[in-house]
Amino acid sequence: MNQQRGFTLLEMMLVLALVAITASVVLFTYGREDVTNTRARETAARFTAALELAIDRATLSGQPVGIHFSDSAWRIMVPGKTPSAWRWVPLQEDAADESQNDWDEELSIHLQPFKPDDSNQPQVVILADGQITPFSLLMANAGTGEPLLTLVCSGSWPLDQTLARDTRP
Repeated sequence: MNQQRGFTLLEMMLVLALVAITASVVLFTYGREDVTNTRARETAARFTAALELAIDRATLSGQPVGIHFSDSAWRIMVPGKTPSAWRWVPLQEDAADESQNDWDEELSIHLQPFKPDDSNQPQVVILADGQITPFSLLMANAGTGEPLLTLVCSGSWPLDQTLARDTRP
């Protein structure tokens, strides 16, 4: 009897299809993590720039500036007089472009020793002499909970920034 040895065309195509599917899943997963890390770095850079502007404003104006954190955004606040009393109010310049102050939806924000809330009181206050309320801000992947980036303020500028896993080349 004459038996043939080797693979049929159908078997070869099936193996190639499985390899292609596996490779695309791996590349998609790897690329997704890199995008999330990049967004965390971009969000941290936006927040750090906003904090630096708030420090400059407090120093130049001689008035304290506050930063209020919620689950979805941060807001720069200044003391303002209402008819009945003084209270913290959002900075008017900040209100013009509030979309820039949103946390990315793929990020979970953990603020220590405070918690993000919906009150109108800032958790972090910057005094005119440059002192800042100490805080730690952890940005994690909202889906997996994996820490991506940590910003730590020990009471003065600059912030200590730590990437949990640096994937930059």
